[in-house]
Amino acid sequence: MKHAISHRHTILVIEDDPDQCDTLQRQLEARDLRVVVAVDGFQGLAELARWHPDAVLSDIRMPAMDGLEFARRMRRDPRYRGVPLIAVTGLNDTVDVMATWGAGFDGHLSKPVSAQALDRVVDRVMRRSAGRPEPSH
Repeated sequence: MKHAISHRHTILVIEDDPDQCDTLQRQLEARDLRVVVAVDGFQGLAELARWHPDAVLSDIRMPAMDGLEFARRMRRDPRYRGVPLIAVTGLNDTVDVMATWGAGFDGHLSKPVSAQALDRVVDRVMRRSAGRPEPSH
């Protein structure tokens, strides 16, 4: 199926598990998206500032800075308040889901992420970000 999303859209994936990161990257690149990868929240903040992505997919449990702290810091910066932020995690009980919402996440994908669930999220966040101006690098 051909996706109508152009390569100008950038997704930041913050994931410390190399296999999970590779899977997400391949799935997103198959949709003609530019994928930027970070292994923890600190690197995620640096890549966020560098690329100004259209959306961020972030794991929750990571070394150095976890996804919840990344989300809180991202949401404190007015430049990124409108950027869709989706948790991609194995933490799926009610308390964990509520923690992601409380930290500023807009959605929650359970690992392992199915292609259909990823399609739905990508389509939703790309429609949401379609009106955002292209950042200058």
